[in-house]
Amino acid sequence: MFKLLRKMQATRFAQKSFTCLFSFFLSHSIVFSQNTDSLKQVGLQEVTITATMAGDKTPMSFINIKKEQIRKNDFGQDIPFLIKNTPSVVETSDAGAGIGYTGLRVRGSDATRINITIDGVPINDAESQLVYWVNMPDLSASTSMIQIQRGVGTSTNGSGAFGATINLITNGLQNEKFVNYSGTVGSFGTVKNTIAFGTGLMRNGLSVDGRLSRITSDGYVDRASSTLGSAYLSANYVKKNTSLRFKIFTGNERTYQSWYGIPESYMTDAKLRTYNPAGTEKADSPYPNQVDDYSQTHAHLTLNHSFSKFWRINASLHYTKGKGFYEEYKAAQKLKNYFAGRTDTTDLVRRLWLDNDFYGVVWSAIFEKNKWQSTTGGGWNVYKGDHFGQVIWSEKDVTFAKTPSNFYLSQSNKSDFNIFEKINYNLNHKTSLFLDLQYRHVAYNTEGGDRKKRNINRTFEAHFFNPKLGFVVDNQRGMKFYASIAQANREPNRNDLTDAELTNLPQSESMIDGELGLKKRWKNAELSANLYYMHYKNQLVVTGSINDVGEQIRVNVPKSYRRGIEIEGAYVVAKWLEINGNASFSENKILNFTEYRDDWDTGAQQPIEHGKTDIAFSPNVVANSAAVFSILKNEKNELTVTPSVKLVGQQFIDNTSNSNTVLPAYSYTNFQILYKTEFRKVKNITVKLLINNIFDQKFANNAWTYRFNSPSYDPRPDDPYARLETGSVYNLTGYFPQAGRHWLAGLSFNF
Repeated sequence: MFKLLRKMQATRFAQKSFTCLFSFFLSHSIVFSQNTDSLKQVGLQEVTITATMAGDKTPMSFINIKKEQIRKNDFGQDIPFLIKNTPSVVETSDAGAGIGYTGLRVRGSDATRINITIDGVPINDAESQLVYWVNMPDLSASTSMIQIQRGVGTSTNGSGAFGATINLITNGLQNEKFVNYSGTVGSFGTVKNTIAFGTGLMRNGLSVDGRLSRITSDGYVDRASSTLGSAYLSANYVKKNTSLRFKIFTGNERTYQSWYGIPESYMTDAKLRTYNPAGTEKADSPYPNQVDDYSQTHAHLTLNHSFSKFWRINASLHYTKGKGFYEEYKAAQKLKNYFAGRTDTTDLVRRLWLDNDFYGVVWSAIFEKNKWQSTTGGGWNVYKGDHFGQVIWSEKDVTFAKTPSNFYLSQSNKSDFNIFEKINYNLNHKTSLFLDLQYRHVAYNTEGGDRKKRNINRTFEAHFFNPKLGFVVDNQRGMKFYASIAQANREPNRNDLTDAELTNLPQSESMIDGELGLKKRWKNAELSANLYYMHYKNQLVVTGSINDVGEQIRVNVPKSYRRGIEIEGAYVVAKWLEINGNASFSENKILNFTEYRDDWDTGAQQPIEHGKTDIAFSPNVVANSAAVFSILKNEKNELTVTPSVKLVGQQFIDNTSNSNTVLPAYSYTNFQILYKTEFRKVKNITVKLLINNIFDQKFANNAWTYRFNSPSYDPRPDDPYARLETGSVYNLTGYFPQAGRHWLAGLSFNF
């Protein structure tokens, strides 16, 4: 979306101005001015974030999205939709409009390979390695900066990063007291209300700020409704060179399931396009409570201390509690799978539960003197989770206790320890060298059974060494060049281990990432290019292989790669017009891919050699462009109009490069109007309107597929998802349609 051409850094001077040029959506000059006290506070706060953040002397591609831009583009949609116009990012939405279950891919890498932290604390689920943004509604309202490091990135806490590392920094210390309201209304019954407050810094060094949010939406897809609530509270204490901060943020989501997609033939039908099969196993009408219901609470206690102008440390204790279920109506179920001694079948309603705890500590110590900057850091994190299922209703006479008994239960434990050392050395006034070494140890075990009555006792342990090396040359006249090489490793996720046979457990994945970048700045423009080559060893992909109960499993493929170029640019044409954009061109391949295809007649699997194929969900082109028209701008008023366009190239839905299972290329155009003013004591009154997909394009940004051979049975009359490829080869494929033209309108102000 937008990018700083110069990093804003706090200093010890009484007054200092910084001019920053944003290159996405709002690329005009902005002057920041801070006084001595607030600079000290910002400096203490930055200790928390710099340990895992990239800076001017980091030889990797990254982008910073600052607080002002987050607020201007925030309409209550999830984080993937706030960062969707940054390079190489593709966003997805199950409900079709950015509220509910959303996801993102960076350089074609899925969410399990994207490391997410909040103030340096890992957020990825320890087992699935996913981030469920829906569990943290309106998180953007409490976020002051988002940094996206593409590729391996610098060492951080949590899961290994292959596609990107995304650091979210929550709101820092606030000098002045405030009350803020922001609200959104829009298509599909979307309503968001947020109220935030802060005491400002009091004489005793204390400050408190908080937020309450509620978001509701019916979703574009039928019944894909969301009811989301969240709260945030932060208490800060500052004294001389020390700050102590406690924050807690919690969220609850209740979303009607929309996880299944639609058949291809429904995509062009205005009525069938929003079809949702969830809950339709219930006769006559869909089951009304086919929902996902989950609550998650995060608590962080952070200490920052500066020993001297050379040394500073920070440490954060953290704890996350998550608990919830998804409820589903299941028809014609065999009761023997739920209750011992029963042989009949019935319709029933079940809840599949997850109850987990995640806690640990992350820390860093930073030393800066003369030509050296050294950051030593690390973390130790523990996860404990229970998976279990309960039947809450049955059509037949099945007696339930007051507390329903579990028909399956598994318990998981995971520990994750890492330590890293980062060194920046200024060789001279132009050249700096970068070295980053990380050791990470992971141990995981799960015991018990799953809902299919399988024993899933598994144990996994790995030791990873992740080195990174590079340099930056900055001639300080607008030209910068950098190069780096980095290695990353990551462990299989829970499903990779539990779905695999005990005799053939998957191996860890490894990747070497080479980056080469050039940036050039002029008075009114910027242009940058970043070349990358990412070589994988043992990447885990779906091949069609199945386990003993017929579920597809991910298998290590020996060699695969991604290579490409990312180009970004911005040009201030005049005081009233800026244009900006980015484009990513890539090639993403698996060498010697073997597909395993089910035969419905024999029950066997047929191996098919494909040779070199495209990696699934990896478009060769992703491009964004925007024009910012400043219609009005003075001390009290600002009016901007911003049309923007996004293009995503064709993607294969699986790893076979089969033209029968393709997600077609798509593009859409958004149009945003923003007016900002002040009235007496009411400050920062902002009215904004966003028209999404203004030309009403019909497209899908996500899909699934399953290919099989069926010589004696044609499934098409019985299943609308079935399609004939050739001869006796069929596929079942579902697409996730996105909303056509729709709008969101926002109002915010503070006093």
